[in-house]
Amino acid sequence: MFEQLGYKLIDKKDKLIYENDYTEQKITIYKNDKKIIFELIWLNDNDYYVFTLKELQAINKQVEELGWLDE
Repeated sequence: MFEQLGYKLIDKKDKLIYENDYTEQKITIYKNDKKIIFELIWLNDNDYYVFTLKELQAINKQVEELGWLDE
């Protein structure tokens, strides 16, 4: 689903990194630690991360595919 939203996947052994060059957003999913980090390259103290409903759905789908809900 992330690819449909303009993200490209960088698959590492212990994490999945989704980067969107257009929006300069990055979502890192740590497989073993079950953590998700949202980053904006240009984020400063007065900004905050906003993600869309479709991005939230993609995150939920990825969590489901990793089997995190079964544990």
